Amino acid sequence: MKLRKLNLTIPEEVYKNIKNRKGFIPSQYLTEKYLMEFMGEKTIKKEIEEKTKELEELKVMLVDKKPSTVKSKDDPRRCVLCSMFFNEKITFRKKVPYKGFNFCSGCVTNRKEEVDAKIELFERVK
Repeated sequence: MKLRKLNLTIPEEVYKNIKNRKGFIPSQYLTEKYLMEFMGEKTIKKEIEEKTKELEELKVMLVDKKPSTVKSKDDPRRCVLCSMFFNEKITFRKKVPYKGFNFCSGCVTNRKEEVDAKIELFERVK
């Protein structure tokens, strides 16, 4: 939808009535007023209804989506040592495969002894 820019001013009587109102945006008043005149009320109301329907559908989709409840340490999305989820955006939570196990980069760099002890423990169990 392409809108024409109009160089309009607010009538003096309107300005006096709304000058003391908090949160009033003059450009918003003009846009709504002249959109109604140029496009007609029905088309604008129809667009608003379509947008609200889309938002409702999105809300339903978000509510229906169930979060994963996997809390197992065997989960491939978690670090073996600290059980934190991997996150590629955070430097110390990146996935680092180390000797056949998945650790986060924070554990591999800062807790090297614990990582090696955990690997030895896994090897003994196997």
